[in-house]
Amino acid sequence: MEITKTTTLKEIIQIGKDCKKCGACCKHASGFLIGDDLKRIAKYFDMSEETAKQQFMEELDFYSKKFMKPKTMKHKSGQTGQCIFLGDKNECKIHDVKPLQCRIGIGCQAHGADLYSWFVLNHCVDIKNPETLRQYAHYLRAGGKVIPGGSLRELVKDEKMLKKILGREVLTEEHLN
Repeated sequence: MEITKTTTLKEIIQIGKDCKKCGACCKHASGFLIGDDLKRIAKYFDMSEETAKQQFMEELDFYSKKFMKPKTMKHKSGQTGQCIFLGDKNECKIHDVKPLQCRIGIGCQAHGADLYSWFVLNHCVDIKNPETLRQYAHYLRAGGKVIPGGSLRELVKDEKMLKKILGREVLTEEHLN
């Protein structure tokens, strides 16, 4: 199946079920919380969202947005380590309520790069935010996967405006309205 920017969440979750549950992704990062993820995790632990946030989550800036994600254990080198919810046998301790990014399985499976691109396009990239678009352009230049509907020219149809955004002539969302 071809994954596009407009592939439905239901289809994405179905494709993500191909996850081998090897724990490879979880050993190096944790998934971003989207929508009601925090609410579901808090309910799972029978605590308030604020308590769950304080106890289990950390904030991350990504594509000029703030996201919450499960804390990760840090290596001595300072590099991000495994998700705090990864168990001793590579199982997710919160499997039934894990974040959307984890549920769609953006890891090592056949569609991993496409699933990651879908997630970024649908939950991280804000086409009204010039800085987000510049960061997305950098991701693409660095070899990031482009799925149908996800090229810069598809996101910003006005070629002159896109050039201004990438050239830093357009610095705020006000210029895009």
